[in-house]
Amino acid sequence: DLITTALMSRSFDNDEQALVKKALDHHLQRYSGSPELAQELITVGASKPDPSLPPAELAAWTLVASQIFNLDETLTK
Repeated sequence: DLITTALMSRSFDNDEQALVKKALDHHLQRYSGSPELAQELITVGASKPDPSLPPAELAAWTLVASQIFNLDETLTK
């Protein structure tokens, strides 16, 4: 909630929270079943992934964060 408020100057409503949860669950399922895909995603870029974080969870949250950062409302705040 703190993150969306900082990015969008408001919190997600219940429907938006449900969509984010659905996306997270989808990505967790996908990357839990394909650890090599999770590893591929989290190793893109200059930053090294934290080895203490589960790769599937980090990959799923990476995609959810990307979706939130790319909302028109976030970009034009």
